[in-house]
Amino acid sequence: MIQIRAHYHGMQGLPELPLFGMRFVMPTCADGFTYEGLSGETYPDRKAGGIPGIYKVKGLPVTPCLVPQDCGMHMDTSWVEIQRSRRLDNRKSVSGSAALRFQSEKGRPFAFSCLPYTASELEHVLHQDELRF
Repeated sequence: MIQIRAHYHGMQGLPELPLFGMRFVMPTCADGFTYEGLSGETYPDRKAGGIPGIYKVKGLPVTPCLVPQDCGMHMDTSWVEIQRSRRLDNRKSVSGSAALRFQSEKGRPFAFSCLPYTASELEHVLHQDELRF
């Protein structure tokens, strides 16, 4: 288990940070994820339409847009488990799938997105077909 606590209080006279979080990159692409939170893609200004529950998502869906952008946000999440069946390992006898689980602490919900691209990859292309997969 890894426990992470981050606090940012800002500085007087400076603007708010547009984004504060952590990025985890897995060595092989995920097959999908299961989470407890609001249904579908939700953002701070669109949480009212989300229905609380446990949801299983196959694959890593990227919202089709004219110009690719950060997407797939899930708000008010209690936990998320990301599954992958492919593993990179130098041992000869490796089998089975692997999962990475994130869980909120003390009931404090978090937001996440699970995409096959980094934010930088999404920002540096003009069309969806320029993204590798």
